[in-house]
Amino acid sequence: MTQKNLQETIKNSKDKFSNVFKSQQHKPPRQYIYEDNPDSYAYGINRYKLAWLFVCGSLMGYVAETIWYLYLRGKIINRQGVLYGPFSPIYGVMFVLLTCLLYRDRLQNWKKIFLTSMLSVTAFEYACSWLMEHILGTKSWSYAKKAFNINGRVCLQMSIMWGILGLLFIKFFYPLISRTIENFKPRFGKVVGTILFYFLVIDCIFSFLVSLRQTERRNGIEASNALEEWIDDYYTDEKLAEIYTEIRIVKKKT
Repeated sequence: MTQKNLQETIKNSKDKFSNVFKSQQHKPPRQYIYEDNPDSYAYGINRYKLAWLFVCGSLMGYVAETIWYLYLRGKIINRQGVLYGPFSPIYGVMFVLLTCLLYRDRLQNWKKIFLTSMLSVTAFEYACSWLMEHILGTKSWSYAKKAFNINGRVCLQMSIMWGILGLLFIKFFYPLISRTIENFKPRFGKVVGTILFYFLVIDCIFSFLVSLRQTERRNGIEASNALEEWIDDYYTDEKLAEIYTEIRIVKKKT
């Protein structure tokens, strides 16, 4: 090999190495992106996935609130939102709401996800508070002492927290929960998920009827049928106070 050929070979080798190095420099960093399993019975946001999310959210919300109040009060306080079972359905609805709103944008800019979560959950929280007060005459929370609150139902601090939690949910918690749901055997996932979902829905409806009857009792309305008489006898104010420990009666404005 002549000296000239040797120099050309070395030059070509350097050029190839340089091109490879530059391509690696400009190559975007590899990111892990979770995608739902298209072969699963609960692919995407179908009815089985949403049913499980509602149940899981209701259970996880109850656990989270119990831990939070243990930190605040130094003792375990019952935070269930229905008559039967360790569930707080308001969080189950939030899980479903956030999934439906954020699923398509879960890989997008975090600012969009944050704002969507903050605004949607804040609106949902306000609506729940308003309905509880005007239908049942009760309230479960109040931000009246917080800065930048709206009628004590929502406040800026909690709105920011909802934005952060929504971002964490769709980026980290949803993939974990979704993967677990999709890994269930199809028969188990469909049957058990459906049973738990309908149990919780019936629990919510019955709990609402009992709370509505309690409101009527406070307003001096007599029972008009056998079911209402049974509710009055079995679900007394004392019994309900043991279940709904943080419910406060809203005094009517005169």
